[in-house]
Amino acid sequence: MDATDIRLCQLLLQDSRTPYRDLAEKVNITVQAVYKRIQVMQEMKIVSNFHASITVGYLNAVNTVMVGKSGSLSRDETAKALSKDDRIHRAMPLAGNLLLVESVLRDISELEPHMEFVKKAGQMSTMMMGIMGTTQFGNVPINQRPEERFEFTPLDYAIIASLQTDSRKAVVDIAGELKVSAKTVKRRLDRMVAEKVIEFSMTYHPGFAGGAAAVVILDLKSGSDKSTVRRGVLELIGPKLIYMTTFVNLPDTVLAVVYCGTMMECNDMMERVAKIEGVDKYTQHIVQFGYEFETWRDRMPKEFQREKVTRHGGTILTTGKY
Repeated sequence: MDATDIRLCQLLLQDSRTPYRDLAEKVNITVQAVYKRIQVMQEMKIVSNFHASITVGYLNAVNTVMVGKSGSLSRDETAKALSKDDRIHRAMPLAGNLLLVESVLRDISELEPHMEFVKKAGQMSTMMMGIMGTTQFGNVPINQRPEERFEFTPLDYAIIASLQTDSRKAVVDIAGELKVSAKTVKRRLDRMVAEKVIEFSMTYHPGFAGGAAAVVILDLKSGSDKSTVRRGVLELIGPKLIYMTTFVNLPDTVLAVVYCGTMMECNDMMERVAKIEGVDKYTQHIVQFGYEFETWRDRMPKEFQREKVTRHGGTILTTGKY
């Protein structure tokens, strides 16, 4: 992967529905070259599963990250155990038998029992738990909350369900599936985007490219300005930043996931990050693999669509209503 591939992946993580023409303009290559690069990355399994979801902000859900040393000897068995909890979105075994688990909780009351589950399933005696605050892919924040309450219609749920396993699907194809006009689908989809209730992303495994992904945990000096540290990380790492987050309950911690072409590049990158104003120390952990699981949030569109269809006597859509 070169710098252009990495930047394309970052843009697709921010919005996997971005048209090829817009991607081409942002990375300054032709549309055909963008298409070819993405096709190659799909064939190599670097990128996959372009998907759509209801935003965490709309759901008032809680994102958490847990990191601890695992006593398990099998990462596959650990992943199988973790998959039984529908709040877990991703698990990443790291070098040194560390394990990182990302979850989406329905509300904060689920935190304590969920932590106990993760500890047991991951065979971790102790771990760091962070409630995610400001999270961003590159310089684009995610999980923004809608300014006003949005009321989903059965058609909205049907559109999200249609895009759930292929967020790049054309409007005309969605319309054909749902037997409504393309104009109606576009209007509803544009409104959901504008109201910040739908997001488009993808599954990203840069390790298939021959390089490495690393989880970097920055410990800040007490009282440091986290926004200054985030800006410093962005300036130094740029498009090689996969995502970065701060935590509500850990005011002096910043976590970043970065892509490195080589271990030497990783080490050099971290030496420069360590010099950012406000950074006290850091730890770097190479990602060995990544597992993604279906969560309660992923199931919502189809479940809500079925519920509303049943409630309304089997009628999904009436084009005049929407």
